[in-house]
Amino acid sequence: MRALCPRCVPRFRSGRWLLLALLAACAVGGFLAGRRSAPTETFHLIGTPIELRTGASPRPPEEPDAARLQTTCGATTKTGRPCRRKVRGGGHCWQHRDQKQEARSQKPE
Repeated sequence: MRALCPRCVPRFRSGRWLLLALLAACAVGGFLAGRRSAPTETFHLIGTPIELRTGASPRPPEEPDAARLQTTCGATTKTGRPCRRKVRGGGHCWQHRDQKQEARSQKPE
């Protein structure tokens, strides 16, 4: 069953193409408007760029705080090897703190 007579079909066929062209133009226009209004993102091949300040004196290296400094415990274990637990601020780990105090109190004077 046909919706149009044979004389009207060519007139509406061109209208279909015009509608498709209008939809395609709107899609392309929307894409271009979105790309143009988006903030520009720079591409850095390796890391972020470094701003070189002329005349600026280099800062001295910062010394780590005692709270941030991490060392190993180092106390002698039962096997005779040094303990490898990490300790903040120096000293010994939780397991070997008490042993050091006991060893000091048991020493004959």
